[in-house]
Amino acid sequence: MSKFLNFTFDIVEVEDGTYGIEDETGQWNGVIGVLQRHEADLSLSAITITYSRVSAVDFTLPFMHLGIAILMGKNIEETNPSTPASLFTFLEPLSFNVWIALVISYLAVGATLSILARFSPYEWFDIKQIDERDTSMDNHKNQFDLLNSLWFAIGSLMHQVSH
Repeated sequence: MSKFLNFTFDIVEVEDGTYGIEDETGQWNGVIGVLQRHEADLSLSAITITYSRVSAVDFTLPFMHLGIAILMGKNIEETNPSTPASLFTFLEPLSFNVWIALVISYLAVGATLSILARFSPYEWFDIKQIDERDTSMDNHKNQFDLLNSLWFAIGSLMHQVSH
């Protein structure tokens, strides 16, 4: 692209290796400081977009999102005085009944998976192979026990893999 558009570029790491923190004097270090001092024209990094950083430099729209964020205002008591801020304020977008239904569904799915796995011949494995003619269930273990089923259900709910 540089040949086609006739420009050159250098890839440079910032000296202090940080993304950028504003000090008491209002000066920035790291990537934000380099951009603010015009030592670089742009930066490509996995930097968190915060209010203070947005006020210092311009950001493009993020092209990749890697996590889940919970955003809460600092002064929630000022905007809604009837609801004091607490550790569980992030639960308020859904009603109590919805959270109860979600927990019951989670437990029901985990229990159902565990029960179905007990009847499936593909979910059992040998702990130790003593005798090929041994058909007792003493040496067999179910891979999808209740805890693994619950872990799988919460991983599916959170869109994560359960290894």
